[in-house]
Amino acid sequence: MKQNRIIQILGLLVLSVVTFEVAIASSFAVSVEDSFATLQTVLTDRDWQKSDRLTREMIADEMAVSPYYYDNNELDRLSCQTIQHIDHLWQEASEGKFGLRSQLAIWQEVEVPGDMQQTVENFRDRVGWKRNEPLTEDQLLSMRFDLDWRSQLDLNYSLEAPPGHLPWAGISQDFINDLLLRDGPNCGSCTIDAFYLQSERFYRYLPPLFDRVEECLGNYQ
Repeated sequence: MKQNRIIQILGLLVLSVVTFEVAIASSFAVSVEDSFATLQTVLTDRDWQKSDRLTREMIADEMAVSPYYYDNNELDRLSCQTIQHIDHLWQEASEGKFGLRSQLAIWQEVEVPGDMQQTVENFRDRVGWKRNEPLTEDQLLSMRFDLDWRSQLDLNYSLEAPPGHLPWAGISQDFINDLLLRDGPNCGSCTIDAFYLQSERFYRYLPPLFDRVEECLGNYQ
């Protein structure tokens, strides 16, 4: 009798867990659909800046990890469905000028076999992410800007930008600013982290990103 009761309780626990997981999955699916609907709306309105920010937020949310410090292999968490849908919306709104597919084509064109650093820099230069204007003295002292890479504030949010300019693969200026404000006894490496996120991160992030994009878009029309 006691054994049957235990079995019933375990059965109820399993059912509760399954029900909870289904509810979470359904909630996530609705959230993703809402995000895509919002992205489609702002892209249709050609609000490139808002579209760029929303795209980066969607990618970070799906990966469910920090969008700033994740390891390369965690890009596998980014589903092909999301990559395909994001690319389709950007391609359609920009008539093929922006989007992951456009960026992938440029990446493959400028790739230097065996020299990933040069490949990243070639890509940066082609899509207009290289900083061409010298920093002011105030900008240098603030440590909020990199000498070679454009920040979010320096991007060209218009169709006059180079092909592949958007969506940007960098880190928001707000996050960089918050990180630098936390620098001190409680965050001895915040300044170093801020420098990393504005430059070195691109060299670690872009190669596996485009490996994943190629995997997801290779045979997708």
